[in-house]
Amino acid sequence: MKLDRTKPIEPVILDKVGFFLIGIWGKKIRVAFCTYDRYIRDKMCSSSPQKILAWIKKNRYTGRKDHWEYMVRELDRAKDCIKRKREYVQP
Repeated sequence: MKLDRTKPIEPVILDKVGFFLIGIWGKKIRVAFCTYDRYIRDKMCSSSPQKILAWIKKNRYTGRKDHWEYMVRELDRAKDCIKRKREYVQP
């Protein structure tokens, strides 16, 4: 992929609450919730993206709608990688 230097770079707006690390562990999705001091504050492992999303919502780990939407997409993508036996890399 070639970098288009004519397009302006959009600023990254971080969620004040924290961020997530997503990975696959066997046939399950593993998610860690981290704060910006780089500590893992909580973690969950499940084969169901819906259960992970319910855990995120219950604990109020997202403060931005776009961050929530990103998690929905990424958890679905991780589930698809498990199903297709492909490697998952969080962008």
